[in-house]
Amino acid sequence: MIKKVCTRCHRASYSSSNYGPWDCPICNEDLTNSAPLPIHSQELHIPKKKVIKTYIKNKTAL
Repeated sequence: MIKKVCTRCHRASYSSSNYGPWDCPICNEDLTNSAPLPIHSQELHIPKKKVIKTYIKNKTAL
């Protein structure tokens, strides 16, 4: 199992393979070139409430 953390919404995404395209299931950010992390890693863990506010703020700016 492979884990990547989205740089836009900071949510974890998991896959059984590191091959092919990899998009964040929450915000569709391309994670294909992001480095995989250990499955139990807490890296970039941000409380969900803050992530939602940040994502909504950034989405309206697009």
